[in-house]
Amino acid sequence: IQPLKPIGSRHALMHHSCHRHAGAGTFSGTRDILVLFLTATMKKNGSMDPLEQSARIKGRAMTSSKDFTERANLHREAIKFVPDDGEAWHYLGMCLQEISVPEDDEGKRAKILQLSTRALMHASHLIPSDAKLWSNMGITLSKQSHYDREIVEKCYKESLRLHHKCLEVGCDVVSDLETAAFNYGLYLSNLDEWKDAVNILNLIDCTDKLTKPRNEHAEKLRLFCASQLKKESQLNEIHV
Repeated sequence: IQPLKPIGSRHALMHHSCHRHAGAGTFSGTRDILVLFLTATMKKNGSMDPLEQSARIKGRAMTSSKDFTERANLHREAIKFVPDDGEAWHYLGMCLQEISVPEDDEGKRAKILQLSTRALMHASHLIPSDAKLWSNMGITLSKQSHYDREIVEKCYKESLRLHHKCLEVGCDVVSDLETAAFNYGLYLSNLDEWKDAVNILNLIDCTDKLTKPRNEHAEKLRLFCASQLKKESQLNEIHV
């Protein structure tokens, strides 16, 4: 569940590039981190290592293409080299979700979302401690009416749980946590679950100027849900 971390300051940590990692917790002063990347580019027979090929393809997908279909194809290519790369499966699932958004054909859109879900679910078996993955899974499942609310909420709750675990060990994931909380709160508000939505949206620090654009939306949504909750309470009092 927790990311890989050195046992303390002045210690080194070597790990695979696909693993989630963090520095040793810092409680005062300034933390300086020295990062070294060790790349094996060629084997003895002259061929490139599959991990290196996969990493380069994923990098190309993230930086050189704005077309989500092209990105999805690049992530598929990366997976061919490293089939158990959970990060690539995660990115593939999110690209497929983006591809489904402008699709007017409901049948085709549903099939693309199913493919997105399968990719994200496979990723969850490979990298179950990736909190952002669970939030993205919640978004994808919420777009498909045949998934029960309980299943969707389970994804969002797992995302929040993992983000809080990361905070406990000193990882700076506040922005990611607040994004997950906003997505969860928006989902609940669409269900008219005003009280639950307000409770989740209260996790977001709307006074943080560094994330002002997103948090302004979160604050507007929270105030709207609170006003709806108040109206609902007043109507219940009238009926009583």
